[in-house]
Amino acid sequence: MWLPKDQEGLHVRLSCDGILASATIEAWDSGFGLLAAEEQRLSELTEGPTDEPAAWEESSALQLLLNQINDRFGLDQDRTEKIASLIEKRPDDERTLLFANSVQHAEYLSLLLNRRGILSAPISGDTPTPTRRHFLAQFNRGELRVLCNHTVLSTGFDTPKTDMILITRQVFSPVRYMQMVGRGLRGPRNGGTERCTILTVKDNFGRFGDRLAYHYCRRFFEAE
Repeated sequence: MWLPKDQEGLHVRLSCDGILASATIEAWDSGFGLLAAEEQRLSELTEGPTDEPAAWEESSALQLLLNQINDRFGLDQDRTEKIASLIEKRPDDERTLLFANSVQHAEYLSLLLNRRGILSAPISGDTPTPTRRHFLAQFNRGELRVLCNHTVLSTGFDTPKTDMILITRQVFSPVRYMQMVGRGLRGPRNGGTERCTILTVKDNFGRFGDRLAYHYCRRFFEAE
């Protein structure tokens, strides 16, 4: 198998060959940010070098804090309304796989989208397996425009016709972020799409913003 010495150029080469979709990576600023107590705790948990976030990405304490922050963001109705409006402005034939902040956020956002005439379904670990398979089949057939999921669709499922990955939750782990992104990178020679937009909702994390996985991973796609 052909593997270049320049691993950062691997995606470009495979995109040119049609194995992977050509990706466009973007960020959208929600205007929402951290509380003072969250910022203080985040500072305590992320002290050290900033060039290799993998050094602290598996911290259970950090994951707990991020879950609490994501839960709070997910409960903010104004933020969720803005995300729904963002999707509403996208092309009608664009199929979007959305990674929500929480189970409740996935369900509420799906409800908002359906009210706006955008066919959507929520999927989480609480969703029965037959129901989950039904929604995935609908999405692959183009009968659903948006799948709002929480945690369950990072790996181990197949949605090759995904036009956009929309990550609304904040992720510090590059590995977890790239698992999400990978759901939309199947190219036309691999049963997927020619292009995929990777859109990340960027909340205000102050001086910690450059440690978000979005900033760490975007360099692998910007060369395109």
